[in-house]
Amino acid sequence: MAESEARVNLFLEDIDHDAIDKRNAIEAEVDQYIRSRLSEREARDAKRAQEAVGERRNRLAIEANKTYAAAHNRAKLALSRRRIEMEQEVFSRAREALCAFASGPDYLPFLERSAAALAAAVPGEAVLLVRPQDLPHADALRTAFGRPCTVEEDPSIEIGGCRARDLTNGLVADDTLEVRLAAQKEWFLAHAKLPIDDREEEVG
Repeated sequence: MAESEARVNLFLEDIDHDAIDKRNAIEAEVDQYIRSRLSEREARDAKRAQEAVGERRNRLAIEANKTYAAAHNRAKLALSRRRIEMEQEVFSRAREALCAFASGPDYLPFLERSAAALAAAVPGEAVLLVRPQDLPHADALRTAFGRPCTVEEDPSIEIGGCRARDLTNGLVADDTLEVRLAAQKEWFLAHAKLPIDDREEEVG
């Protein structure tokens, strides 16, 4: 009886050992599975975090581009307005100065030199055109022209100067102060050092 009980006890111990081994193996397998799943989850979470950072970086870049473009456009508009204001100021003063010149003592000598220069530009039968208030200088202008010509008024000439029409060859030569001012205006616009076109960038 004692021997039989001992065998039973050994058998039970073997079962216990086997159960413990199996339990340990199962626990190790479960632990490995948990670590594996945690590692996969960590990797997935890291990837999601990286993607979220990338998306945020892209959003920030897009917002920065929009902000830059808006600021650039505001700067262009401000410069455009200032350029127009400057142009108007400069040429308003220039026109006033020319009008004052055309009322002063140096105007008639200028008008005579202008008539002399126009004589070479219109070789045919010529008509000198001047503003109405310059008609009293007709004799002086004919003399300066250097050959027979007709002097007539042209109300379209407001500031001063002469315009010559060649009736023989159909030519017109213009030396009015309006034309000189317009030419100076073109020069000003070309050399005003304002590079942004007022009649017209996203960063990468």
